[in-house]
Amino acid sequence: MTEEKKNLNGRSLAGFILSISVPLITPVLCLIIIPIILRINSVQIDAINTAYIIIRFAISITALLTSISGYKITRNENLRGHKLAVAGIVISGLQLILCILLLLGGIFNGLSLPIESPPQATTT
Repeated sequence: MTEEKKNLNGRSLAGFILSISVPLITPVLCLIIIPIILRINSVQIDAINTAYIIIRFAISITALLTSISGYKITRNENLRGHKLAVAGIVISGLQLILCILLLLGGIFNGLSLPIESPPQATTT
């Protein structure tokens, strides 16, 4: 009895690779490509931070959806790549949680009130 080799599901592999490449792709896009495209001479930190969160969120969502799709296909068609799909789901889920925390941190940082120093006593 020879057992046929099952094919590797491409969506599982794509979702996994995309999920682990998010920390590598996002800084390159935000720090190198966006200023070149927009021809920004003095890079504004707020614009880069906003772009970083938005791009990271979009890539993480794409990786999560691709991994979920790959997981369903590997289960239904009995293909290889089940563990890659699960790893892609976990990693991209963690990336999304990080994006939400970054977003909340940015919102609360923007809403914080400036701290004023207490009035000093004057001596005469």
